[in-house]
Amino acid sequence: MAGYFEASQFMLLRQFKWIRKGLWLIKKRYFYQHLKKLDMPLVSIIMPNFNGASTLKLSIDSLLKQTYQHIEIIIIDDNSNDSSWDILSEYSNNPKICIIRNKWNKGAAYSRNHGIVKARGQYVTFQDSDDVALPDRIAKQLYPLITNKKKVFSFCNLCRVSEDNSIYEINGRVVSKAIVSMMFEREKVISEIGFFMVLRRSEDTEYFERLISFYGASAASYIFEVLYFAKLRVNSLTFSDGDYRQVGPVKIEHQVSAKTKADLDKFRRFHTQIELGVLSPYISFRA
Repeated sequence: MAGYFEASQFMLLRQFKWIRKGLWLIKKRYFYQHLKKLDMPLVSIIMPNFNGASTLKLSIDSLLKQTYQHIEIIIIDDNSNDSSWDILSEYSNNPKICIIRNKWNKGAAYSRNHGIVKARGQYVTFQDSDDVALPDRIAKQLYPLITNKKKVFSFCNLCRVSEDNSIYEINGRVVSKAIVSMMFEREKVISEIGFFMVLRRSEDTEYFERLISFYGASAASYIFEVLYFAKLRVNSLTFSDGDYRQVGPVKIEHQVSAKTKADLDKFRRFHTQIELGVLSPYISFRA
C-alpha cells in the first residue's frame, strides 16, 4: 500500500510538472505576442564579481542563453586578483556585455549600485558571478511586471549547489527564496527608494525588505519555481559569518553571528519607520 501511495504521489507530481510547463508555454506565447505590440523592454542584469574565476564563465553564459534576449549584462569586477579579468576580456567584444573594473575593492553593494548607474534597461535584475540562471529566468520574472501593472518587483526560488552540482539541504530546506534575483522597473524604483545600503553583508536582504516595506507585499510577484542555482562556497561572506557545520555530504546547518543579527534588527527598525511614514526609504549613491 505504501508503495502504491508513493507511486501515485510521484505520478501526481509529474503530472503537475507537465501542467505547469504547459501553462507557461501558453503564457510565453501570449507574452511574446503582447511584447510585439510594445517596444521590447531592455533588461539590465548586474553582476558583481570578486575572484570568481572558477564560475564566472558559466554564470555569464547562462545569461547569454536566456530565451528573452533583449538584455544587457553589466559586470563590475571588484578589483579581483585571480584570472577573472582574463576571462572577462574574452567577452569584451560582445555587444550585450558591459565590463567595468573598480580601481580598488569596494564590495558587492557598491558594485551593484555602480551597475545600476550604468544601466540603460527599463528593468534591472541581479546575478552573482558564482550563480547560474535557467534559460527562462528573465522571461518568467519579466512576464508579471509587463502584464500586471500592480506588480512592482519579481523574484524566484533558488537551490544551493556544491562544486559537483549536488543540491544542498541548508537548515532543513532544499529550496529558498532567491532574494538576489529581484527584478524591478529601474527608473521608478530608484527614484523612490534609491540604492543599496553599502553594507559588508546582507545588503540584498535589506534592499528586498525595503521594497516590501515601501510598496507592500502585494507589489511582489513571487515566481514559485527554481530558476536560479547558487554555488555554495564556505569562504563566502554568507557562510563565513556565524556558525557553519556540515552534518552530511550535502547537508548543512548554519546560524548567522550575533553581529549580523544586530545589523538585521537595525535595518528592520528602519523599515518599520518607512512603513509608518516617519522616514524616507531613499538611500543615495555616488559612484
